Amino acid sequence: MNYNNISQCKTVGERIKFIREKNKKNQKEFGESLNKGQHAISRLENSGDDISIKDIKAIAKKYNVSHELLISGIDSDTLLSTLCNYISFTYKSLQIGEETYEFPCIYIKENFFQYLLQYNNCNSNQSIPSDIKNLWLKSIIDTFNNNQSSDDFFKLTIFPYNLILPSDKKSTWNLNQLLSNTKIEFENYANGKKM
Repeated sequence: MNYNNISQCKTVGERIKFIREKNKKNQKEFGESLNKGQHAISRLENSGDDISIKDIKAIAKKYNVSHELLISGIDSDTLLSTLCNYISFTYKSLQIGEETYEFPCIYIKENFFQYLLQYNNCNSNQSIPSDIKNLWLKSIIDTFNNNQSSDDFFKLTIFPYNLILPSDKKSTWNLNQLLSNTKIEFENYANGKKM
């Protein structure tokens, strides 16, 4: 659905009404689609400032509109800006003796990390019938969508794959050698060479 003129709506309530009318629904039909009554929709349209996160998520999901567009009237909810809500990247310094090593760290929202693990586990399991797998995937997605309250982040340190794999050469490495080789790998990658 194209919501091009929604930016002309000044309040959340006006934007909800715009979405409802664009989908050719009256308040009762719109409410039924969201498990709400006509009176609740009327209240949202007339005083949208009191809208709950749950209602925003329900309208956004059901009517394919971004949260930000619904709340602010500005649609900058691109894939990258959405990912930035769940993942951030920084460099950390590690001092060992005289040597300082910079290495990248990814901070990923804990519930997003759990979602990715569960989704991958389900998708990679070839022994599950497709109808059951689809129900499982839907359950994983629903759980993720309904569990956005946590702001806990999980920190991951990145190491090049080839340095993690065991080899005879690396069996005698100490921590300095591992970090030194990691630094070289990242410098090469930053200069356009593949890891």
